[in-house]
Amino acid sequence: HAVRAEFHDQPSINTKVSGGGVYLIRNPLNLVMAFAYAANKKPLDAIKLLATSEYRQPTTAQNALEPWGSWSENVQSWTEPSLPQDLVLRFEELLNDPRAQFKRLSDHMGLGLDAKELKKASDEAIKTLGIEGKKASNEPWKKGLSPAYVRSVLEVHAQQMVRFGYLTNEVLNFAEVDRDTVLRSSAMSRTRPSSGRRRSSPVIVSPSIVRRTMPPGLREDAIMLPFHADNSSPVLKAKPPGAMTGSQ
Repeated sequence: HAVRAEFHDQPSINTKVSGGGVYLIRNPLNLVMAFAYAANKKPLDAIKLLATSEYRQPTTAQNALEPWGSWSENVQSWTEPSLPQDLVLRFEELLNDPRAQFKRLSDHMGLGLDAKELKKASDEAIKTLGIEGKKASNEPWKKGLSPAYVRSVLEVHAQQMVRFGYLTNEVLNFAEVDRDTVLRSSAMSRTRPSSGRRRSSPVIVSPSIVRRTMPPGLREDAIMLPFHADNSSPVLKAKPPGAMTGSQ
């Protein structure tokens, strides 16, 4: 969903008709697998999409153009700083304890549900979403991604991953990399959307992906070509901290 920023000099979230927001965040490693499966793409395509700075979901027969940003830009725009009007839910906690998370959601929205109403609503939601009995698992990304691909995700997104408990020893050991290395790398690639000039959206691709996927003879700067180029679109401009809130 939309990054919290400006697009064509208009806010992506209209605060005049929104009193707050609910932001659902998911481990980007499993999100890579979900994106690849949903779009029938290779995991590398999904990794590039999540790393594309200022990415814009293009207009299709089903969707209108929407500014997403990279995964880290999107997360940062909604959670730094955290605002009292916004509730952040982790997808993994929703799977592991859905009723507790639905209570947080109900309380945040001021629905005033009693225990019986909340249980009924939660049970219906769990059934509708098809998550009954499911638990958060690392198996999807461990089965679908190589250590090199996992490392490429960490090298771009580690700074946001560590904030939400996704940069675990299990992940680091699988990727055969240490915590300080990926935190430094992601700090170098971390950018806030700039303003005042127009350009296409560059892909932030980690060094390990460049080393392992570039065909012989291909220039290194070729890997920086936009994943979804749109030279006519302006860059996103981040709102000052606390300036706006939205619902999604």
